[in-house]
Amino acid sequence: MDNKPHCIYWNELAVADEVLHVHLARYRKGQWFSLHSHSFTELIYVQEGSGMHIRPDGEEPFQQGDLLFIPDVCIHGLRAHADSGFAVINIAIAPAVADGIHYRYCDERRPWPWPNENRHAVRHLSAAEQDQFEELCSAVQHHQNDRLFVDSFLLQVLCLLQPKQQVHNIPHWLDHALQLLEEPERLVRGLDELLELTEKSREYLNRCMRKYFNMTTSDYIRKRRLAQAAHLLRHTNSSIQEIGVNCGFDNEGYFFRSFKATYDCTPRQYRQDQGISPV
Repeated sequence: MDNKPHCIYWNELAVADEVLHVHLARYRKGQWFSLHSHSFTELIYVQEGSGMHIRPDGEEPFQQGDLLFIPDVCIHGLRAHADSGFAVINIAIAPAVADGIHYRYCDERRPWPWPNENRHAVRHLSAAEQDQFEELCSAVQHHQNDRLFVDSFLLQVLCLLQPKQQVHNIPHWLDHALQLLEEPERLVRGLDELLELTEKSREYLNRCMRKYFNMTTSDYIRKRRLAQAAHLLRHTNSSIQEIGVNCGFDNEGYFFRSFKATYDCTPRQYRQDQGISPV
């Protein structure tokens, strides 16, 4: 087996103006898809059978009903068992679409299910969830170039994946303030803005953030600023220094260290990986 990974690019995979690519693949006994990476986010739903998910550091089994979340930085492959095959629905999502959904709807309250590092995540769907997911796939198959249908599909998948036990007891005042904080002109002001929005003391606010999000107020704000910076790196030609400042990072070194700790690459490398010329 040749383990040297190759990269699959979105413009090589997508047909015409597709923003989502859905493909049913069947693997025969012993068949495998060698190690590779790709420039897009991927969903793999195991419709029938079982097999092995290949990683550079080993293999992990999967079974019927598993939903695999493959980020664009993950090197992986698939392999069927020697005595049985499997069938998967492979869903590739255009980078701009995935990034837009991630930025608009996901945060620490509603986590993005794809890891932002070189690994995958797995969710096993119940029988009812499997039926619902397959219905969603069947519907979106005929609208792979329609951004409205694709966005709706992804949002319904995210809703399907929300934990049954949600943190619904987040106080309304805090939930509302955190939604307002997502506005760029508010987020850049950070803690001072959040204190004004909540009209709470710094100490009380920090206790609430630890209780409901298991992190400090400063950690939460830094995560949201980094998510905004990643969005701007992908979608604008603004300089990296300008993006850092506009997201609330006055110290360029701190911005670079924080970004690398979260995304496992520098802002410049992140931008280059998205196919955008460095500024």
